Amino acid sequence: MTKIDAKLLKNGSDWEEYLSSMTQNKENLDKQIQIVKSKLDLHEQIKNLEAKLEYKNLIVLTEDFCPDSLFNLPIFITMSELISNLSLTIYKRSENEYLNTICQNLGVMKIPALLITDTNLKIIYKWEEKPQKAYKIQSDLLEKNKSLHESSNNSNLTLKELMINSLENEYDKSLWNETISEINKITNNIN
Repeated sequence: MTKIDAKLLKNGSDWEEYLSSMTQNKENLDKQIQIVKSKLDLHEQIKNLEAKLEYKNLIVLTEDFCPDSLFNLPIFITMSELISNLSLTIYKRSENEYLNTICQNLGVMKIPALLITDTNLKIIYKWEEKPQKAYKIQSDLLEKNKSLHESSNNSNLTLKELMINSLENEYDKSLWNETISEINKITNNIN
């Protein structure tokens, strides 16, 4: 697979730097990070990935406004904290044309884009956007929340806020587990 040229990567940050630089969704992302960090059942699933992800790199391409990043970055952050010798670097798509081009060449068009590399930055696998089971759930929630928002004249929440609240509930119930499960499946062929 493709190898990333470290000299061409720019503006990458660890998760704390990324969080502090955010101009949108900062409080929401911080809240989701704290929730994931508190869920011991997720920690157990993540620790099961250690043999596969030790001495690997997680490279994430994202943007502050991305709702799917809001819910999946906390999983990647927790992975990097629980798995020995697993590094995480986050890049904003708008600030990294080189990495964006690599993702597009790999057919990864949506964010968050996750590239798993070895220590030499050879891309071993890719993952994008959200777990597969989230597509139907999000579509159903959007319809439900649109109706709720339109019919509830006294609601102070925007449609976006209703969606974030609903998605938080769905990620908490099962979708965080699905993200971890999908990462487990794609790493089955990693040596």
